[in-house]
Amino acid sequence: MFNLSKKSLIRILVILGITVVLIDLVFLDRHSHFSSIGGLTAMDGITGFYAILSFFGTFILFKVAQFIYNILSASEDYYHDDF
Repeated sequence: MFNLSKKSLIRILVILGITVVLIDLVFLDRHSHFSSIGGLTAMDGITGFYAILSFFGTFILFKVAQFIYNILSASEDYYHDDF
């Protein structure tokens, strides 16, 4: 359907990422929801906190999936002697 090259997909993702960061910096009122002190003293009040949190969460999920794949996958010649 869409014939996009790898280079153009990376450009689109970078542009979308920059756009989201700019929206976070310019338009959103960043304040803490979990601290009575408020402001930038709490972790969730830091600019980009949720982006960093989701990056690390995705990274950990990817590494766990790789680990499970390595445990459960069969070797390439696993079914070779069956026939």
